[in-house]
Amino acid sequence: MEIHYHKWLELKILHQYFSDGKIPISLVPAQGTAMIMKRNNILIREIDGVFEFYIGLDSVNIDQASLIENLENLEFEINIEDQLFFNYTDLSPINSEEYYLFRNLLNSSDLLIEKASSEALEGQLKDNSIGILKINVSDLQTESLTLSFDTRKVFYEYQILFSTHSNWEIIDLKVYGYENEEFFGPIEKTIVGGQKAQVFMSPNPMPLLQIPIIHPELKLQYNKHGSSNIKELEMKLPNVSPENLSYNEDDRLVSFAIVYV
Repeated sequence: MEIHYHKWLELKILHQYFSDGKIPISLVPAQGTAMIMKRNNILIREIDGVFEFYIGLDSVNIDQASLIENLENLEFEINIEDQLFFNYTDLSPINSEEYYLFRNLLNSSDLLIEKASSEALEGQLKDNSIGILKINVSDLQTESLTLSFDTRKVFYEYQILFSTHSNWEIIDLKVYGYENEEFFGPIEKTIVGGQKAQVFMSPNPMPLLQIPIIHPELKLQYNKHGSSNIKELEMKLPNVSPENLSYNEDDRLVSFAIVYV
């Protein structure tokens, strides 16, 4: 019997951290959902972060609307192929007794994100799983759903190191953010390795981004010892990494980068 597949739903999964919005993610159907998909000829295709759902119709089942109306709820385990996901995502990490539930609501194309107790789960989630996607088919009033993750905001910290062989005399040293806001500093601190660094920190939390639109900038005025000729240096600063997260002495979540000048 010949089957013709028709697209009936798409799910966009977006993340602010990534420059193209695409996140390394996969959907694994729960055991019951896998049986429902097989029984109703449902296939999923992922293209550039968009999961497209297709339903197969044959000469007997030709009414797509009727088939979808009688579908049961679909559940998928959401797996993330990135151990730093919770570092750059504005979600609190989960423990063994909870998971994230992502579900659709009536009259909305945006999925709701909430924590749920693991006691309600039939089985155990994989180590790289962040939770369960639940599609309530009876509440679907759209052909497109969106799951959006916000990026985490942290204080940016730059640890500026000058060469010990330099004969520069620093006259003025400043760091500016991508909105031209002036960073606090410099404060001299001893960092890892016993080196003395000039430390700057952003006045407010800033979003972690895979590729920043505008890099923070170091502006320096200096002269060489014995010279009155003032020179200027402007330098784009590197992006901070979600791998370098820590709480400072003021209990602020900070991501730092070491910069050699």
